[in-house]
Amino acid sequence: MVKKKIVLELKDVHKIYKMGEVEVKALRGVSLKIYKGDFASIMGPSGSGKSTLMHIIGALDLPTNGEVYIDKTNINNYTENQLAGIRGKKIGFVFQEFNLIQTLTALENVRLPMLFQEVEDRKCHCEDILKSVGLGERLDHKPTELSGGQQQRVAIARSLANNPDIILADEPSGALDSKSSKEILKLLYTLNKKGKTIIIITHDKNIAEKTKRQIKIKDGLIVEDKNVKIK
Repeated sequence: MVKKKIVLELKDVHKIYKMGEVEVKALRGVSLKIYKGDFASIMGPSGSGKSTLMHIIGALDLPTNGEVYIDKTNINNYTENQLAGIRGKKIGFVFQEFNLIQTLTALENVRLPMLFQEVEDRKCHCEDILKSVGLGERLDHKPTELSGGQQQRVAIARSLANNPDIILADEPSGALDSKSSKEILKLLYTLNKKGKTIIIITHDKNIAEKTKRQIKIKDGLIVEDKNVKIK
């Protein structure tokens, strides 16, 4: 049996927020391994710790206690600049509200991550990515000239610009109609089949059930982690 590569690992992670005199324990000892090629969902209701876990996984925040490893590197003592570097090179983000720059074209939005990370800006590379998500004829369109589903495709293309190890999608179909939602999930599934590691954060059971690995969080703890076969 071929040993799977661990691309991200959390070891006994706790996250405590202080609100005045009150301590809120958002995560209470989460241990998790994400393997290269996973197509995983993390599902939980409001207040479960789901968003906090997403921030920890995405190197947007650090744990109060416990350890976080990305590509076998412990990031616990990283500075904000170092964390920004990890986010830019190792993790591609897809957000519910797209987070596109309204004054930029689709192509310019996709090129942004390369500029931020001072990666060689290859226009043809970004054009190819947009073509791969079905937007080859929309390169020069601005977000207001695109449908919600097309804007999310631009956001997914942007997340791929620096060829990250992990695509972290926060409610990627939450702002879309059912048809566009299915198309975006199909696109993420296709990217996974091509080798991308995909993690979807969702509260929607119907979305979670379309992923190969289903992780449930409740009250700051992982209560279920299972692999399933999907069509």
